[in-house]
Amino acid sequence: MSTDQKPLPHGFAFHDMPNTAANRALIKRFRAFLNRDRYDMVVRGNGPRVAPAVASGQHPKRYRQSLPLPLSKSLRVYMVDRVTREQNHREWLKQNDRINVLTKEVRQHNDTLRTALFERDCARKEAESHLLAFHRLEATLVTKQAEVNRVNRRLNEMPRLSLWIESLFNYFKRG
Repeated sequence: MSTDQKPLPHGFAFHDMPNTAANRALIKRFRAFLNRDRYDMVVRGNGPRVAPAVASGQHPKRYRQSLPLPLSKSLRVYMVDRVTREQNHREWLKQNDRINVLTKEVRQHNDTLRTALFERDCARKEAESHLLAFHRLEATLVTKQAEVNRVNRRLNEMPRLSLWIESLFNYFKRG
């Protein structure tokens, strides 16, 4: 496959090859002549997955993702271009690095936001506590003012009382 050819959309070079000794030998021969500097060959099994799992005493979904080659009815052979895979891997690493940088920025912004919200909440709570203290002092001031007013009324009544006591004293003194 030259570099200007498009890869197969489904990814496999051979499919529905019956799992026979002749086909396994053919795959072995392909491997012998494979340009390993450029390509890798991957063989996967096809076939029913539940029956082999139940027959071997496993859970029915045991082979739901991959079926072992000895249990498969047919084979798929994938030819993987190492250069493309490495390019894709490098591209994936670049994307992953970008994602990591963006994730880090998002976390920093999130931390900054949480800190700002925490400080705002602390400032709000502090302001609320100061306001509560102010209202308590205001209530205490009103109470003290009322006491002062009562004392002032009593003090205002004192001269009258002292005049009254003095007049009584004078009355008994004369008498």
